Amino acid sequence: MFELVSAVAPSYCSSVKFYKWKSQRTGMQLVLINRQSPCVQGYFAVATEANDNSGCPHTLEHIVFMGSQKYPYKGLLDKLGSTQLSSTNAFTAQDRTCYSLSTAGFEGFKNLLPVYLDHVLNATVDESACLTEVYHIDGKGDEKGVVFSEMQEYEHMSDSLMTAEAQKMLFPPQSGYATNTGGCLSALRELKASTIKKYHEEVYCPSNLSVIVIGDVTPEELLATVTEFDNEIDLKDHDHHVHEQSKRPFVHSCFSNCPTVLKKTEIREIEFPDFSDDTAGEILISWLGPHVSDILSNTALDVITSYLGARGAGKFQTKFVNVSEDKALASDISVYYDDYMHSQINVNLYGTPQTKLHDATKAVVDYLETELLNDLDMDFLKQCIEDTYDQFILVAEEDSSMFSNMAIVEFLYGDSRTFEEWLGSTRAFDLLREWTADHWRTFITEHISNPPKACVIGKSSEEKFKAIEQENADREKSIKQSTDLELTAKMLDLAIEHNEQPIPENLLEMFEKPDFNKIKFITSKSAATSQMLKRLPGKPMILDDSIQSHIKDVDLALAFESVDTQFVNIKVYLMPTSNIEPRLLPLIEVLLSNIFSFPMRMDDGKILSGEEVAKAVKYDLLNYRMVDDCQPQEFVALTLTCKASKYEEAIKWLERIALNVVCDDIETIKLFINKYLMGLDENKRNGQVLLYSSVNDTLLTNNSLRKASDPILAENDVLAFLDEDPKQIVQDMQSLLSDLFQKENMRTLVICDVVRMAASGTDLTAPWRKLAENLQGIQYAKSNAVNSVNKHIPKSGDFLTDLGKTPKNLATLTTCPSTDSASITIVSNGPEVYGHEDLPALAVVNSYLQMTEGPFWKAVRGPGLAYGVSIETSVQLGKIVLNVFSASDVHGALIAVKDAIMSIANGEYLIDENCLHSAVSTIVSDLAAHLSTTITAVNEKFLDTAFKGYSPDYVHTVIKEISSVTPVQFLRTLKKYVIPLLHEETSLLFAVASPSEKESLSAQFEKMGYEVKCICQSESDDEEESDSE
Repeated sequence: MFELVSAVAPSYCSSVKFYKWKSQRTGMQLVLINRQSPCVQGYFAVATEANDNSGCPHTLEHIVFMGSQKYPYKGLLDKLGSTQLSSTNAFTAQDRTCYSLSTAGFEGFKNLLPVYLDHVLNATVDESACLTEVYHIDGKGDEKGVVFSEMQEYEHMSDSLMTAEAQKMLFPPQSGYATNTGGCLSALRELKASTIKKYHEEVYCPSNLSVIVIGDVTPEELLATVTEFDNEIDLKDHDHHVHEQSKRPFVHSCFSNCPTVLKKTEIREIEFPDFSDDTAGEILISWLGPHVSDILSNTALDVITSYLGARGAGKFQTKFVNVSEDKALASDISVYYDDYMHSQINVNLYGTPQTKLHDATKAVVDYLETELLNDLDMDFLKQCIEDTYDQFILVAEEDSSMFSNMAIVEFLYGDSRTFEEWLGSTRAFDLLREWTADHWRTFITEHISNPPKACVIGKSSEEKFKAIEQENADREKSIKQSTDLELTAKMLDLAIEHNEQPIPENLLEMFEKPDFNKIKFITSKSAATSQMLKRLPGKPMILDDSIQSHIKDVDLALAFESVDTQFVNIKVYLMPTSNIEPRLLPLIEVLLSNIFSFPMRMDDGKILSGEEVAKAVKYDLLNYRMVDDCQPQEFVALTLTCKASKYEEAIKWLERIALNVVCDDIETIKLFINKYLMGLDENKRNGQVLLYSSVNDTLLTNNSLRKASDPILAENDVLAFLDEDPKQIVQDMQSLLSDLFQKENMRTLVICDVVRMAASGTDLTAPWRKLAENLQGIQYAKSNAVNSVNKHIPKSGDFLTDLGKTPKNLATLTTCPSTDSASITIVSNGPEVYGHEDLPALAVVNSYLQMTEGPFWKAVRGPGLAYGVSIETSVQLGKIVLNVFSASDVHGALIAVKDAIMSIANGEYLIDENCLHSAVSTIVSDLAAHLSTTITAVNEKFLDTAFKGYSPDYVHTVIKEISSVTPVQFLRTLKKYVIPLLHEETSLLFAVASPSEKESLSAQFEKMGYEVKCICQSESDDEEESDSE
């Protein structure tokens, strides 16, 4: 029986209600966050404290999915999920392992929940599962395993190494906060199934489990489902846990429940592998703040992190980043905190030159410990209070993940009194509004200035890189000399055979399949100007008269979507490739990332400094960002979010960006260029960034925004601007800005409550009319301005190189010293237009191949060849894209992928209606999850009509189309689009790997028929390329 502990209807968010129950029988906690959504989401949290680096919490995250005592079949959860409109996942953090279930509607959720919870509490942890999922040596002497492959990606990354060092400084060695819950590679090699099983028995019990459910679910139906499961739990299996008296992880741990073992501020250096000793370094400064139960102090901490770290206006930005080159200490600084027993505050400095690492560390520590108290800006601090409050309300309205995280933290560290206080009230903000400067100084002294700080300096090291290379080579040699490879191969085969026992069909058929038509997708009402309607590339918008009546016509392509909200979200899509000189495109990232840090001319003619602009923007807007990594790919997206009362001010800021930015100061422009360049070394250590850059470089011409703004490819072009005549640099930046805001290339979406705002007297179109009139007067630098009614929507596929148009014969291998595993991307040609007749069948093919426990999963992840495989259709590029992630055996993974595809194409594996239903259900589940928030759902609706030519209700159309795909269509589409990925004459291959893999991978790719091009970073940091003979 579950006893109701608390029921909360928060005044700050009327659309949500919270419930918390606790089982009197088992001690299991149940939380319902009731709100409207097409998706029901479950988070099943276990407090996982570990006192060593074996990675038991992380390995269990994987092994739980291998079967339970009641359902002893690997992949049953995911097989069922594919029929129940559900998807499963899990993650391990420092203090928790959380299993997630996302389902379109409650029907499938109700069916899958008891099966899932049985897997969590009663997992079958055996040798076979441990061998494939954690670590093994194969018959060739190669080290593999799903967890092992995943952790190879992180073992030598700078942020992983620095975080680990900071935790060791702050906590005793046995503390759950100081250990590596993911697992060190050396520990994973030695980890036994018996150790994992023992950890599961000790930690995974009902009283240490919180079941958190979010969605449109009644308390009665949820209680009925969970109570039935709770009543079936065999208490004998957990008889060593008496939940009334059991010790809670972390809370009752002598090692973890301590403020810190650090007595004074300490600085340590760590090295991470790189090709050179000269690349920029990183700094991490961590310390412990208030106890997690002190809500007032932690709310004050939220405010202080904004005060210090706010973009452009935060004290760290104005003091250490947006300053002259000789004074700048970093390309960026972030500040945040982790919700541990005592909140752990972290300050990260990125892109710090090697020569400044110690000075920068001392400067930031000195500021925190001394200057911050003497430099208190109460006006800005009060502004940060209001901004933090508004952000909280905005996220509460839109993003359920905030509530799920609060519920998890309350479960980990709270008690029966804290649930209502944490989730139900905003009283802490009212108290902070009354704080004086003395109150703030007391808080800062106690929680910011006085606590000892763990300072970790991360430096690149060529010697470290070479040492790791040698260590890996020696280990590989030792394994092959000392291991009975024939025996290991046999053990692996037996483990795979044991793990892959077929799931009885009657077990799968016990669960009724949910009805797609019962999913309640988020809806909105539309209105639009005539200019927007003229520019639609395909089907018309469906306008709502009750909304359209409030919208007067404006000479801008403008759409309104009306929803129930207290806020306004404005998204402006700009087409820079239509009218900007290609040579200026590399500068666009410099402009976009600093657009609110340039001086601006205000309405009264006064020019505000960049710092003043940043503060003024923060006063009017809750969120503001301008990016070029959006969809569609060749567009720039400017997003402004504000309270409804600030609607007109938001549009004024858009006008100021377009017309009033003052970019005539060469020193300011150089400052922003140098800041951009300082941050590039971090990207060069990121394998995925390097991989995507090689794809962009090969497929796209310099006219593509996607290529021009690539951080790796743009470096030399951006550097070249510094050598220009100062007047030319100023002119270039001014041209870029003016041409970007050519109004004929703007498509704008406004999401708000049109009726409520109109009823309050807001003229929704008057500010836009003024903007349109002022934009009319812009003098564009590029003479060939586009036609005023332009329906063409540029895609990356419009800017393909010859190889991009006809992929064939080339493999590009990029080396990255910070990774021990490899990742692969293969591309071939696919549909180039939205609405293509093959897209529905392609979606089903891709879904089936990559679904959990599908062909790719079983062929690659099951044997531990790689962490995962995905396949997608990019209409933007006109390509089919296959990705292999974190591969411990590239050649084996590629062969396995090919065999899986060919077994279907050759008819060895038959595709029937059940296969298609599983693939379609997976797509529908993913759609419901993606469209589960109002902003995302409405924005996707706009993209469908304004950019893709689809109807406004396309989500229903696509479900109907994919549901109609037949086995014959499936096979025809697979052969037409997927098979070309397997042949070198119709594909391009891209790889990123450790330098030690360069020769062997080059030989393998050549053997596959590709001409191989190798890219690595030389000591001078220039790219050097070599073609294999």
